[in-house]
Amino acid sequence: MQDEQWPPDSLIDMMMQLSDGDFSVLVGAVAHRASMSTWAGSRNHAFWSELAKLGLLKEDPPIPIEELADARNFSVVKGGVPRLDKLLRKRVIYTMMRQFLETECEPFSTKVVERVRDAGGGTADIIILMGVILTSVLSKSFPQQDCEHVIQAVADLARKRLARNNS
Repeated sequence: MQDEQWPPDSLIDMMMQLSDGDFSVLVGAVAHRASMSTWAGSRNHAFWSELAKLGLLKEDPPIPIEELADARNFSVVKGGVPRLDKLLRKRVIYTMMRQFLETECEPFSTKVVERVRDAGGGTADIIILMGVILTSVLSKSFPQQDCEHVIQAVADLARKRLARNNS
Protein backbone atom coordinates (compact mmCIF):
# COMPACT_ATOMS: atom_id res chain seq x y z
CA MET A 1 0.00 0.00 0.00
CA GLN A 2 1.41 3.37 -1.01
CA ASP A 3 2.04 5.87 1.75
CA GLU A 4 -0.51 8.41 0.47
CA GLN A 5 -3.18 5.69 0.80
CA TRP A 6 -2.07 4.86 4.34
CA PRO A 7 -3.87 4.23 6.62
CA PRO A 8 -6.77 2.34 5.04
CA ASP A 9 -10.29 3.24 6.15
CA SER A 10 -10.83 -0.26 7.54
CA LEU A 11 -8.00 0.22 10.06
CA ILE A 12 -9.22 3.68 11.00
CA ASP A 13 -12.72 2.27 11.60
CA MET A 14 -11.31 -0.49 13.83
CA MET A 15 -9.12 1.97 15.71
CA MET A 16 -12.02 4.35 16.32
CA GLN A 17 -13.93 1.50 18.00
CA LEU A 18 -11.25 1.15 20.69
CA SER A 19 -11.80 2.77 24.06
CA ASP A 20 -9.42 5.55 25.06
CA GLY A 21 -7.78 3.16 27.52
CA ASP A 22 -7.27 0.45 24.90
CA PHE A 23 -5.93 3.03 22.47
CA SER A 24 -3.48 4.40 25.03
CA VAL A 25 -1.82 0.98 25.34
CA LEU A 26 -0.90 1.05 21.65
CA VAL A 27 0.24 4.69 21.87
CA GLY A 28 2.56 3.84 24.77
CA ALA A 29 3.93 0.74 23.05
CA VAL A 30 4.69 2.66 19.84
CA ALA A 31 6.30 5.55 21.75
CA HIS A 32 8.56 3.21 23.73
CA ARG A 33 8.94 0.45 21.11
CA ALA A 34 7.54 -1.89 23.74
CA SER A 35 5.46 -5.04 23.99
CA MET A 36 1.83 -5.11 25.05
CA SER A 37 -0.66 -7.72 26.14
CA THR A 38 -4.36 -8.27 25.55
CA TRP A 39 -6.88 -11.10 25.58
CA ALA A 40 -7.94 -13.17 22.59
CA GLY A 41 -11.30 -12.00 21.29
CA SER A 42 -10.96 -8.41 22.52
CA ARG A 43 -11.14 -5.39 20.23
CA ASN A 44 -7.45 -4.79 20.90
CA HIS A 45 -6.67 -8.33 19.83
CA ALA A 46 -8.61 -7.96 16.57
CA PHE A 47 -7.00 -4.60 15.82
CA TRP A 48 -3.48 -5.63 16.77
CA SER A 49 -3.85 -8.84 14.74
CA GLU A 50 -4.64 -6.72 11.68
CA LEU A 51 -1.56 -4.61 12.37
CA ALA A 52 0.49 -7.81 12.70
CA LYS A 53 -0.80 -9.04 9.31
CA LEU A 54 0.56 -5.81 7.84
CA GLY A 55 3.95 -6.36 9.50
CA LEU A 56 3.65 -3.40 11.89
CA LEU A 57 3.37 -5.55 15.03
CA LYS A 58 4.68 -9.01 15.78
CA GLU A 59 2.52 -11.46 17.71
CA ASP A 60 4.52 -13.49 20.20
CA PRO A 61 3.75 -17.18 20.76
CA PRO A 62 1.06 -17.91 23.40
CA ILE A 63 2.21 -18.23 27.00
CA PRO A 64 2.33 -21.95 27.93
CA ILE A 65 0.43 -21.50 31.20
CA GLU A 66 -3.18 -22.66 31.31
CA GLU A 67 -4.43 -19.57 33.20
CA LEU A 68 -2.89 -17.34 30.54
CA ALA A 69 -3.93 -19.38 27.48
CA ASP A 70 -6.04 -16.49 26.15
CA ALA A 71 -3.37 -13.83 26.75
CA ARG A 72 -1.78 -12.47 23.59
CA ASN A 73 1.43 -10.46 23.43
CA PHE A 74 2.44 -8.16 20.59
CA SER A 75 5.63 -6.22 19.97
CA VAL A 76 6.11 -3.11 17.88
CA VAL A 77 8.14 -3.78 14.73
CA LYS A 78 10.78 -1.06 14.43
CA GLY A 79 10.25 -0.58 10.69
CA GLY A 80 6.51 -0.13 11.23
CA VAL A 81 6.80 2.85 13.57
CA PRO A 82 6.36 5.58 10.91
CA ARG A 83 3.14 4.00 9.64
CA LEU A 84 1.90 3.37 13.17
CA ASP A 85 2.61 7.01 14.06
CA LYS A 86 0.61 8.15 11.02
CA LEU A 87 -2.26 5.84 11.99
CA LEU A 88 -2.25 7.06 15.60
CA ARG A 89 -2.33 10.71 14.48
CA LYS A 90 -5.51 9.93 12.54
CA ARG A 91 -7.25 9.00 15.80
CA VAL A 92 -6.25 12.33 17.36
CA ILE A 93 -7.43 14.26 14.30
CA TYR A 94 -10.70 12.33 14.06
CA THR A 95 -11.36 12.82 17.77
CA MET A 96 -10.85 16.58 17.42
CA MET A 97 -13.10 16.62 14.36
CA ARG A 98 -15.82 14.68 16.20
CA GLN A 99 -15.67 17.11 19.13
CA PHE A 100 -15.93 20.09 16.76
CA LEU A 101 -18.81 18.43 14.96
CA GLU A 102 -20.69 17.84 18.21
CA THR A 103 -20.05 21.29 19.73
CA GLU A 104 -20.20 23.56 16.68
CA CYS A 105 -21.56 21.93 13.53
CA GLU A 106 -24.50 19.94 14.87
CA PRO A 107 -25.98 22.84 16.90
CA PHE A 108 -25.64 25.13 13.86
CA SER A 109 -27.25 22.54 11.60
CA THR A 110 -30.09 22.02 14.06
CA LYS A 111 -30.81 25.76 13.95
CA VAL A 112 -30.80 25.70 10.14
CA VAL A 113 -33.31 22.84 10.10
CA GLU A 114 -35.54 24.60 12.66
CA ARG A 115 -35.50 27.88 10.71
CA VAL A 116 -36.29 26.20 7.38
CA ARG A 117 -39.17 24.30 8.98
CA ASP A 118 -40.43 27.44 10.75
CA ALA A 119 -40.49 29.15 7.36
CA GLY A 120 -42.63 26.30 5.97
CA GLY A 121 -39.85 24.41 4.22
CA GLY A 122 -39.64 20.64 4.05
CA THR A 123 -36.97 17.97 3.98
CA ALA A 124 -35.93 18.65 0.37
CA ASP A 125 -35.43 22.35 1.16
CA ILE A 126 -33.24 21.47 4.14
CA ILE A 127 -31.13 19.06 2.08
CA ILE A 128 -30.66 21.64 -0.68
CA LEU A 129 -29.71 24.39 1.79
CA MET A 130 -27.22 22.13 3.61
CA GLY A 131 -25.71 21.13 0.26
CA VAL A 132 -25.38 24.77 -0.79
CA ILE A 133 -23.76 25.69 2.54
CA LEU A 134 -21.32 22.78 2.31
CA THR A 135 -20.47 23.50 -1.32
CA SER A 136 -19.94 27.19 -0.57
CA VAL A 137 -17.60 26.49 2.35
CA LEU A 138 -15.63 23.82 0.48
CA SER A 139 -15.26 25.95 -2.65
CA LYS A 140 -13.74 28.74 -0.56
CA SER A 141 -11.46 26.36 1.36
CA PHE A 142 -9.90 24.24 -1.39
CA PRO A 143 -8.35 24.87 -4.81
CA GLN A 144 -10.90 24.51 -7.60
CA GLN A 145 -9.32 21.30 -8.94
CA ASP A 146 -9.74 19.61 -5.52
CA CYS A 147 -13.36 20.61 -4.86
CA GLU A 148 -15.02 17.75 -6.74
CA HIS A 149 -12.77 15.19 -5.00
CA VAL A 150 -13.47 16.72 -1.59
CA ILE A 151 -17.23 16.91 -2.14
CA GLN A 152 -17.24 13.27 -3.36
CA ALA A 153 -15.40 12.19 -0.20
CA VAL A 154 -17.98 14.02 1.94
CA ALA A 155 -20.84 12.40 0.02
CA ASP A 156 -19.28 8.94 0.44
CA LEU A 157 -18.85 9.53 4.16
CA ALA A 158 -22.46 10.70 4.47
CA ARG A 159 -23.70 7.57 2.68
CA LYS A 160 -21.61 5.38 4.98
CA ARG A 161 -22.92 7.12 8.09
CA LEU A 162 -26.54 6.94 6.91
CA ALA A 163 -26.16 3.23 6.14
CA ARG A 164 -24.73 2.64 9.63
CA ASN A 165 -27.56 4.62 11.26
CA ASN A 166 -30.24 2.74 9.30
CA SER A 167 -28.91 -0.73 10.09
